[in-house]
Amino acid sequence: MKEKKTLTIKSISYVHDPEAAKKWFELYVNLVTEKLIQERFKSVD
Repeated sequence: MKEKKTLTIKSISYVHDPEAAKKWFELYVNLVTEKLIQERFKSVD
C-alpha cells in the first residue's frame, strides 16, 4: 500500500486587499505544488 502524505498549514494571516490575497494564494499553491513534485521524485529514486 502507498504511503499517504499530509500537508498542514501552520498559520494564516488576514490580507485586506483581495488582489494581493489572490496573488499570495497563487504563489503559495505553486510553492506547495513544486515541493510535492520534488518529494514525489525523491521517493521514486
